[in-house]
Amino acid sequence: MTGKYPPMRLYSGPLSMFGAKAQIAALEKRLTVELVMVPFDMARLYEPKHEEVLRINPKQQVPVLIHGEVEIFDSTQIFEYLEDVRPEPRLWPQTLAARARGPAYPYSFSVANNRDLNAFALPGGPVWIHRGILHAAADESQVAGVLAHEIAHIAQRHAADQITKQLVANGFLGLLGAILSNEGHFPRLVRGPH
Repeated sequence: MTGKYPPMRLYSGPLSMFGAKAQIAALEKRLTVELVMVPFDMARLYEPKHEEVLRINPKQQVPVLIHGEVEIFDSTQIFEYLEDVRPEPRLWPQTLAARARGPAYPYSFSVANNRDLNAFALPGGPVWIHRGILHAAADESQVAGVLAHEIAHIAQRHAADQITKQLVANGFLGLLGAILSNEGHFPRLVRGPH
Protein backbone atom coordinates (compact mmCIF):
# COMPACT_ATOMS: atom_id res chain seq x y z
CA MET A 1 0.00 0.00 0.00
CA THR A 2 1.33 3.39 -0.89
CA GLY A 3 0.28 6.83 0.24
CA LYS A 4 0.63 8.68 3.50
CA TYR A 5 1.47 5.59 5.55
CA PRO A 6 4.51 3.34 5.35
CA PRO A 7 3.88 -0.38 4.79
CA MET A 8 2.17 -2.22 7.61
CA ARG A 9 4.23 -4.33 9.97
CA LEU A 10 2.59 -7.38 11.57
CA TYR A 11 4.24 -9.12 14.50
CA SER A 12 3.20 -12.74 14.74
CA GLY A 13 4.55 -16.07 15.91
CA PRO A 14 4.73 -19.58 14.50
CA LEU A 15 2.00 -20.88 16.85
CA SER A 16 -0.21 -17.78 16.89
CA MET A 17 -3.59 -18.65 15.41
CA PHE A 18 -4.71 -15.02 15.66
CA GLY A 19 -1.48 -13.79 14.06
CA ALA A 20 -2.00 -16.23 11.18
CA LYS A 21 -5.58 -15.01 10.73
CA ALA A 22 -4.41 -11.38 10.66
CA GLN A 23 -1.76 -12.27 8.07
CA ILE A 24 -4.33 -14.10 5.91
CA ALA A 25 -6.73 -11.15 6.17
CA ALA A 26 -4.01 -8.74 5.00
CA LEU A 27 -3.18 -11.06 2.08
CA GLU A 28 -6.85 -11.30 1.11
CA LYS A 29 -6.98 -7.51 1.13
CA ARG A 30 -3.86 -7.43 -1.10
CA LEU A 31 -2.10 -5.17 1.39
CA THR A 32 1.67 -4.89 1.60
CA VAL A 33 2.58 -6.17 5.05
CA GLU A 34 6.00 -6.81 6.49
CA LEU A 35 5.67 -9.96 8.57
CA VAL A 36 7.93 -10.10 11.63
CA MET A 37 7.98 -13.56 13.17
CA VAL A 38 8.70 -13.33 16.88
CA PRO A 39 11.25 -16.01 17.89
CA PHE A 40 9.80 -19.13 19.49
CA ASP A 41 11.14 -22.43 20.75
CA MET A 42 9.55 -25.17 22.82
CA ALA A 43 11.92 -24.74 25.77
CA ARG A 44 11.57 -20.97 26.19
CA LEU A 45 8.32 -20.37 24.26
CA TYR A 46 8.20 -16.67 23.29
CA GLU A 47 10.98 -15.63 25.71
CA PRO A 48 12.54 -13.16 25.45
CA LYS A 49 9.55 -11.07 24.38
CA HIS A 50 9.93 -8.86 21.31
CA GLU A 51 10.45 -5.23 22.35
CA GLU A 52 7.68 -3.86 20.08
CA VAL A 53 5.20 -6.44 21.35
CA LEU A 54 6.15 -5.54 24.95
CA ARG A 55 5.76 -1.82 24.24
CA ILE A 56 2.37 -2.01 22.48
CA ASN A 57 0.45 -4.92 23.99
CA PRO A 58 -0.13 -4.97 27.76
CA LYS A 59 -0.76 -8.73 27.42
CA GLN A 60 2.68 -9.09 25.78
CA GLN A 61 1.25 -11.33 23.04
CA VAL A 62 1.13 -11.36 19.27
CA PRO A 63 -0.39 -10.31 16.94
CA VAL A 64 0.55 -6.64 16.90
CA LEU A 65 0.00 -4.43 13.86
CA ILE A 66 1.87 -1.16 13.27
CA HIS A 67 0.89 1.14 10.42
CA GLY A 68 2.42 4.58 10.69
CA GLU A 69 1.22 6.00 14.01
CA VAL A 70 -1.47 3.32 14.35
CA GLU A 71 -0.59 0.50 16.77
CA ILE A 72 -3.13 -2.28 17.35
CA PHE A 73 -2.77 -5.47 19.40
CA ASP A 74 -6.28 -6.98 19.40
CA SER A 75 -6.93 -9.28 16.45
CA THR A 76 -10.57 -8.22 16.09
CA GLN A 77 -9.52 -4.58 15.97
CA ILE A 78 -6.80 -5.50 13.45
CA PHE A 79 -9.47 -7.01 11.16
CA GLU A 80 -11.68 -3.92 11.54
CA TYR A 81 -8.71 -1.67 10.76
CA LEU A 82 -7.90 -3.68 7.63
CA GLU A 83 -11.53 -3.29 6.54
CA ASP A 84 -11.27 0.50 7.03
CA VAL A 85 -7.95 0.78 5.17
CA ARG A 86 -9.13 -1.27 2.20
CA PRO A 87 -12.89 -1.88 2.18
CA GLU A 88 -12.78 -4.21 -0.84
CA PRO A 89 -12.64 -7.13 -0.98
CA ARG A 90 -14.67 -7.57 2.21
CA LEU A 91 -13.33 -9.98 4.83
CA TRP A 92 -16.88 -11.03 5.68
CA PRO A 93 -20.38 -10.34 4.35
CA GLN A 94 -21.97 -7.02 5.23
CA THR A 95 -25.49 -8.10 6.19
CA LEU A 96 -26.48 -10.08 9.26
CA ALA A 97 -28.33 -12.62 7.13
CA ALA A 98 -25.30 -13.17 4.89
CA ARG A 99 -23.06 -13.71 7.94
CA ALA A 100 -25.27 -16.45 9.40
CA ARG A 101 -23.79 -19.89 9.05
CA GLY A 102 -25.79 -22.80 7.86
CA PRO A 103 -27.89 -23.39 4.80
CA ALA A 104 -28.89 -20.39 2.75
CA TYR A 105 -32.36 -19.52 3.98
CA PRO A 106 -34.56 -16.91 2.35
CA TYR A 107 -34.51 -14.63 5.41
CA SER A 108 -37.34 -12.14 5.71
CA PHE A 109 -37.88 -9.56 8.43
CA SER A 110 -41.21 -8.25 9.67
CA VAL A 111 -42.45 -6.05 12.51
CA ALA A 112 -45.28 -7.26 14.71
CA ASN A 113 -47.52 -4.45 15.99
CA ASN A 114 -47.05 -5.44 19.61
CA ARG A 115 -45.65 -3.44 22.57
CA ASP A 116 -43.95 -6.49 24.13
CA LEU A 117 -40.17 -6.76 24.13
CA ASN A 118 -39.95 -9.88 22.01
CA ALA A 119 -38.78 -11.31 18.73
CA PHE A 120 -39.00 -14.77 17.21
CA ALA A 121 -37.79 -16.80 14.27
CA LEU A 122 -39.62 -19.45 12.30
CA PRO A 123 -38.04 -22.41 10.51
CA GLY A 124 -36.76 -21.53 7.07
CA GLY A 125 -36.05 -17.84 7.46
CA PRO A 126 -38.91 -15.59 8.67
CA VAL A 127 -37.91 -13.30 11.55
CA TRP A 128 -40.44 -11.21 13.47
CA ILE A 129 -39.52 -8.39 15.83
CA HIS A 130 -42.09 -6.70 18.04
CA ARG A 131 -42.62 -2.95 17.80
CA GLY A 132 -41.79 -2.72 21.53
CA ILE A 133 -38.15 -3.61 20.87
CA LEU A 134 -37.87 -0.92 18.20
CA HIS A 135 -39.15 1.70 20.67
CA ALA A 136 -37.02 0.46 23.59
CA ALA A 137 -33.74 0.16 21.67
CA ALA A 138 -31.24 2.94 22.34
CA ASP A 139 -29.70 2.58 18.88
CA GLU A 140 -29.68 0.38 15.80
CA SER A 141 -26.92 -1.86 17.17
CA GLN A 142 -29.31 -3.12 19.84
CA VAL A 143 -31.89 -4.02 17.20
CA ALA A 144 -29.13 -5.64 15.12
CA GLY A 145 -28.18 -7.74 18.15
CA VAL A 146 -31.76 -9.01 18.51
CA LEU A 147 -31.97 -9.79 14.78
CA ALA A 148 -28.60 -11.56 14.85
CA HIS A 149 -29.83 -13.68 17.77
CA GLU A 150 -32.94 -14.69 15.83
CA ILE A 151 -30.93 -15.41 12.66
CA ALA A 152 -28.71 -17.68 14.75
CA HIS A 153 -31.79 -19.64 15.83
CA ILE A 154 -32.69 -20.21 12.17
CA ALA A 155 -29.14 -21.03 11.10
CA GLN A 156 -28.77 -23.50 13.97
CA ARG A 157 -32.19 -24.99 13.11
CA HIS A 158 -33.45 -24.66 16.71
CA ALA A 159 -37.16 -24.45 15.83
CA ALA A 160 -36.87 -27.13 13.14
CA ASP A 161 -35.11 -29.46 15.58
CA GLN A 162 -37.81 -28.84 18.21
CA ILE A 163 -40.55 -29.63 15.69
CA THR A 164 -38.74 -32.78 14.53
CA LYS A 165 -38.31 -34.01 18.11
CA GLN A 166 -41.95 -33.26 18.84
CA LEU A 167 -43.13 -35.10 15.72
CA VAL A 168 -40.97 -38.14 16.52
CA ALA A 169 -42.19 -38.19 20.13
CA ASN A 170 -45.83 -37.73 19.10
CA GLY A 171 -45.50 -40.39 16.40
CA PHE A 172 -44.01 -42.87 18.86
CA LEU A 173 -46.68 -42.13 21.48
CA GLY A 174 -49.39 -42.37 18.85
CA LEU A 175 -48.09 -45.75 17.68
CA LEU A 176 -47.80 -46.99 21.26
CA GLY A 177 -51.33 -45.77 21.99
CA ALA A 178 -52.67 -47.52 18.91
CA ILE A 179 -50.98 -50.77 19.89
CA LEU A 180 -52.27 -50.63 23.46
CA SER A 181 -55.81 -49.52 22.64
CA ASN A 182 -56.28 -51.88 19.70
CA GLU A 183 -54.67 -54.91 21.28
CA GLY A 184 -57.10 -57.34 19.74
CA HIS A 185 -56.77 -55.90 16.23
CA PHE A 186 -52.99 -56.33 15.78
CA PRO A 187 -51.44 -59.67 14.88
CA ARG A 188 -49.64 -61.32 17.76
CA LEU A 189 -45.89 -60.92 17.52
CA VAL A 190 -45.17 -63.80 19.89
CA ARG A 191 -46.67 -67.21 19.23
CA GLY A 192 -47.61 -69.35 22.14
CA PRO A 193 -50.48 -70.21 24.42
CA HIS A 194 -53.09 -67.51 24.93
